[in-house]
Order: sequence, then C-alpha cells, then structure tokens
Amino acid sequence: MSAQEATVLGAASLTRRSARIRQALFLVVALIGLALVLSRVFSPPASTPPLPAGGWAIDDVLMVGGQPSDRDLADIRDAFHVSAVVNVRAGDMPVEHRSAESFGLEYRWLPLEPRERPRVAAVRGLLTLVRTARGRGNAVVIHDANGTERAPLVAAAVLVGLGDSVPKAVRRATHGDADAKASIRQSDLGWLRSLGRALR
Repeated sequence: MSAQEATVLGAASLTRRSARIRQALFLVVALIGLALVLSRVFSPPASTPPLPAGGWAIDDVLMVGGQPSDRDLADIRDAFHVSAVVNVRAGDMPVEHRSAESFGLEYRWLPLEPRERPRVAAVRGLLTLVRTARGRGNAVVIHDANGTERAPLVAAAVLVGLGDSVPKAVRRATHGDADAKASIRQSDLGWLRSLGRALR
C-alpha cells in the first residue's frame, strides 16, 4: 500500500469516526432534552393547601368552597393569589368581612336563602369582580357554609356570564360533587339560560 493510499484510508476512517461521534453527541443531546420534557410533564404538582371545607378550583380565577376560617383566608390568599371573597350565606351580617379586609382581600356579601337566586345586577357585579381579578392575575373564592348550597349556583351564573353554556357551567361549578350538583335544581337551569340571555 502506497503512502497516498494509506492517507486516503486514514482520512476515510477519521471521517467515519467523526460521523459516529456527531451521531453520539446528537443522541446524548436528544436524550437530555427528552428527560427535561418528561420531568416537567410527570413531576408532581407543587403542594398547596386545600380550599376551605373541601372546596375546589374551577380554574385559576374562580373557586368554590365552604366557610373559610381566618387561617384559611390567609392560606388561600397566599397559595392561590385570591384577591376577593364572596360570601353567599344568608343570615346576619358576618364578621368575616373584618378578617378578609385585614388580609387585604376585597369582601362581598351576597346573602341567599337555600332556594334563592342572585339578581342579575348582582351577577353583573360579580362578573366585574372576576374579570378584574383575572386581569391582575388573581382569583376569587365564592363560598357558602359547606360549598354545596348556593355557592355552586352563583359560580355557574358567573361562568354563564363569562360565556360557558349552561351544562358546561354547571359541570365546572359543581366539580363532580354530588351534593353540589343536587343544589342546582331543574328550575335553576332554566334561570341560568335566561340569565345568559340577559347578560348578553
């Protein structure tokens, strides 16, 4: 074999080795990228405190729950960026407003009896509250005594006002909770449909 042939064979061998190294590097980079993506997809969610009285987040702006304690108010403000609390419990004016305001939370009291529905004007006010919270990256909690009385209906009314169909609003507002779903009666569904028309 001549020197020239040896040089050509050596160059070809070097080219093949170089190509294998590039393929190996590409494979390593691809595996690292895949590992990063999978770690984000399958990582456990950050631990957050539960909503009061077994409540639930409908989305990142609207939540439904039961009566929060003072500690609950502080926790949900910090963990969920809650900026406003809407209490739909009937009865005497609650002292909860003092606690909410001491934590810097806007407080609305919309007292509803077990079969009562909010007025259209009240729903319009809640829509403004929710839209303002959304614009600031905050959330609103709507609560009654245990999250399964009138709070789901009020949340469904807000969702209808935001553009959800009635079935979708009820499904989202009750979050699969049988008691919450039972709190929205058949006659409430007709009211929600007429509310949607009134809010257009």
